[in-house]
Amino acid sequence: MSTATPRLPGSLPQLLLASASPRRRALLHALGLTPVIEVSEVDESVHPGEPPEAAVRRLAEAKGLGAHRRNLEALVLAADTLVVLDGPQGALPLGKPRDLTEAAAMLRQLSGRQHRVLTGVSLHSPRRAVVSEVAETRVRFAPLAGRVIEWYLRTGEAIDKAGAYGVQGAAALFVEHLEGSWTNVAGLPLERLPSLFTSAGYDLSDFLGAPAEPK
Repeated sequence: MSTATPRLPGSLPQLLLASASPRRRALLHALGLTPVIEVSEVDESVHPGEPPEAAVRRLAEAKGLGAHRRNLEALVLAADTLVVLDGPQGALPLGKPRDLTEAAAMLRQLSGRQHRVLTGVSLHSPRRAVVSEVAETRVRFAPLAGRVIEWYLRTGEAIDKAGAYGVQGAAALFVEHLEGSWTNVAGLPLERLPSLFTSAGYDLSDFLGAPAEPK
């Protein structure tokens, strides 16, 4: 049961999304949430030796903080996603590829293997410190032939996504098994939002509108 204090709709802060990702925006719209987009420019590099779980939390908080500083009375939601391959040399984080050559290399690494998708999600509020969580989903890819990778690169989906794929698009063909949150793999673990809003002193249901009609 939520412990957030009930508020009249007119007293709610404006909800901002510190992300340009159309996937995150679409996931929120499906719930009837229509945040204002306020993108923060943040270096998304993972620090040497930094655990990927710490990296996604740090980056989500940094993205949210940039938007929060410009909008102190708003409620700012931010997220950061990494694909992680675990092996003998430790955890290898895969962010967004810089070009198609790097995207192809990432897909070859993921081919026929299990990987983890980590998303840090944060919420900056007008009256409390930032709250954040990290969600993890395990995904196993089928073996990918070279011509399949070439086909996928031609779809245009790979460049702006962690690990060079989008599970909500054509890359759904690659997924043999998924353990955990599907929306986390898409970039925003929706099941984490109720607890985040409660921790920030709000009730998520106060912000929900009519869900968007499926297209």
